[in-house]
Amino acid sequence: MMRLFVGIKLPEQHKQTLNRFQNGLPDARWTAPENLHLTLRFIGEIEEPQAEDLHDALMHVSAPAFPLKIAGAGYFASGKRPRTLWAGVENAEAGLDFLQSKIERAAQKSGLEPEGRRFTPHVTLGRVTASPMNRLDAYVADNAALSLPVWTVE
Repeated sequence: MMRLFVGIKLPEQHKQTLNRFQNGLPDARWTAPENLHLTLRFIGEIEEPQAEDLHDALMHVSAPAFPLKIAGAGYFASGKRPRTLWAGVENAEAGLDFLQSKIERAAQKSGLEPEGRRFTPHVTLGRVTASPMNRLDAYVADNAALSLPVWTVE
């Protein structure tokens, strides 16, 4: 079994900058800078033959280049508990949604079930399990001004 996802690599300078925002919550498990990315489709655990089918389908995906900007911070919750700290995406225009929809179609063509969750573009900064809400809210407020330069996704 392989645990897979389809994502967009961030420029190295963006990874370094985001790494500087990965502090202030002592119980957070921060994503290593080399693993920071924008997930287009989480695949999960699949067998190698299906991974090969997915690879073949993805090799036919193409989309025009588009600008992308990382900005802001927030968190996703599971039930009432915050779980994932993220940096947001701004000014993606239609390019990101177009690419993501093509990735989703390729995933389904390879035999994967449709993604049940709405696509919410973000970069996972870390995961939390026990941080009090006031600490998380303070982290988000302190990092609301996070803004990285626009780059072109090709």
